[in-house]
Amino acid sequence: MVYSQTRSQFHDDVKKSVEILQAITGSPLRGYRAPSWSISKDTPWAYEVLVELGFEYDASLFPFHTFLYGDSQAPVSTFVRMVGNRSLYEVPASVVTICGRRIPFGGGFYLRAMPYFVTRWATFLTNRSGRPAMFYIHPREIDPDQPRFDLPWRDRFIAYANLGTTLRKLEKVLCLGPTISIQEHLRTYQNA
Repeated sequence: MVYSQTRSQFHDDVKKSVEILQAITGSPLRGYRAPSWSISKDTPWAYEVLVELGFEYDASLFPFHTFLYGDSQAPVSTFVRMVGNRSLYEVPASVVTICGRRIPFGGGFYLRAMPYFVTRWATFLTNRSGRPAMFYIHPREIDPDQPRFDLPWRDRFIAYANLGTTLRKLEKVLCLGPTISIQEHLRTYQNA
């Protein structure tokens, strides 16, 4: 987790990851997403590292607070974060506001735990507000037969709830309308 690293450790870890992934793909990496949304108010130096390493955007902001991560006061729409004199686009995870409360829906546990009709409805509300819904998925979440770790009840529920529904929900989500990459979204955002 970013919050358990020093600035130097984070820099070295991300730099090594970038080198490996760019060697495999032959393409530059433009965006970063911290594990478990672990960039926080306590790690502002992480944005400096991302800019130093050439990232154009970060997708590590979760505008909903949980016991593990998130910031319920954070913006819910894409914005520019100034890091020194350089810009870093921030693309937050999707949430929908219902009765004054933010509800996440765009991926991971939230996609697995919620019935599909809730995801579809939240996507519609988000799009109607002028924001694109951002979806994410962890590769392990489409494998209901994955090995299971002996975890405390809460962690086991978060990690394994409804794994058998993920692929079907993902397929339905992809049929909700046109999909674009974050890179394409940022081009539209920059031209607006």
